[in-house]
Amino acid sequence: MWKGMLVIVVWLLVCGLVSACAPRGVPPPEEKVVTYLDLTDLSGPVTGMTVPIEAAHIDYSKMLNEEGGIDGVKINLITVDTRYDVSRAVSAYKRHLGDPKFVRYLTGSTAQGKALLPLSEGYQVLDTVGEAKAVAQPTWSFMWLTTWTDDFGALCDWCLADWQKKGKPGTP
Repeated sequence: MWKGMLVIVVWLLVCGLVSACAPRGVPPPEEKVVTYLDLTDLSGPVTGMTVPIEAAHIDYSKMLNEEGGIDGVKINLITVDTRYDVSRAVSAYKRHLGDPKFVRYLTGSTAQGKALLPLSEGYQVLDTVGEAKAVAQPTWSFMWLTTWTDDFGALCDWCLADWQKKGKPGTP
């Protein structure tokens, strides 16, 4: 009987040693995620334009993440309703600047872009704005629409061409 118990004890010790020495499974790879802050107007004066755009941002980010992200990097889209207010945009930017892998923000107005541009200097954060001066010099700023100055210039070109086409003298 003692011999049988000794065999069981030795067997348990051997099993414990074998399982302790066995190689562990490979840990799952750490998920790669970047943070994208979208400062938009969801309840202010331009919601008719911004709500559909934001719905597309949300849906597209979900789709990309479901497909494994971009080159394996998923997007943490943070949407903040600024109500088209500059102070709310500045507050949200400051609040999220320290988020892990904060790489990009999108402003909903020229005024927000102008207010946030000096705050983003010194950080490697992409700034997507709608203001021409922000991209006139090499920075981390990129345009997401035509600027008002570009639109006005195109209007002036069209007016002049139309004026001359009609044979009117001088300039309008």
